[in-house]
Amino acid sequence: MSLKVGLQLFSVRNSMKRDPLGTIEKCAEIGYKYLQIANRYSDDPAGRDLVCGCGVSADKFREKCEELGVHMLPSHFTIPNFSVQAAREVCRAQKEIGVDGIILPSAFAHTEAEIKALCDMCNSFGEVCRDEGMTFYYHNHAHEWQPLPGGTLFERLMGGTDPQLVKLELDTYWAMRGGADPIKVMREMGSRCTLLHQKDFPKGYEDQLVIKAFQDGSAVIDRQLFASQMNPAHFTEVGTGIMDIQAIIDTAEELGCYSTIILEQDQTSLGEIESITVSMESFKKYRNIEL
Repeated sequence: MSLKVGLQLFSVRNSMKRDPLGTIEKCAEIGYKYLQIANRYSDDPAGRDLVCGCGVSADKFREKCEELGVHMLPSHFTIPNFSVQAAREVCRAQKEIGVDGIILPSAFAHTEAEIKALCDMCNSFGEVCRDEGMTFYYHNHAHEWQPLPGGTLFERLMGGTDPQLVKLELDTYWAMRGGADPIKVMREMGSRCTLLHQKDFPKGYEDQLVIKAFQDGSAVIDRQLFASQMNPAHFTEVGTGIMDIQAIIDTAEELGCYSTIILEQDQTSLGEIESITVSMESFKKYRNIEL
């Protein structure tokens, strides 16, 4: 089964802020017909934008997507102060634009209490999604592979949540930077993991590939420490770095539980539109890719 190519709109976040509908049109012209929203909202009702985070109504957003033949993938959403009601509002707003899943893009937990609270929150969010006819996913970064008592945060999170309620969107780049083998993770997770995020790691920085600060089990990794370890030079476009992306695609095809591989370009030295164009041209060269 060939993989379709998707795009996480975080890759073009500045363009989306300036001209969301025009940016979606450019993405579709380049070849990205499967799009994924990245959003975060405040619990202040006046500050909520539950569609695309750029002030576009559901009707206008859906109309533009239908015009372009664009399909929506499960969306990234962070709810700062989680509640069942807030999660339900997110689900219902996203269903209006054709989204069938919600993804928690990141979380940090170190102590036993924090890990339990994260697992409980994910299960609760998963229950809301199930009740709304949607699927809930967790999206990893690198810190989930920090060694902790009782296993890594990734192991604790996957083991402490209901596989029927909490699925995985595997970011292969971040797993690798945490010291994990993304293909091994794909095989171990089986059908619990159905979404892939892809970017690439540049040549010349191999000695910095695994983030050493995240290998210290005593370090308390929060957003501030995480951000301090991010070097923009450690990101490059798909097909221009050292990752064996063909092997990832082949494994996804072999396992048969994936339909889409999604570009998420966290950082780039290029313009946003140029960057996603370079990656699309690389995707076209891989086997088992459907355009």
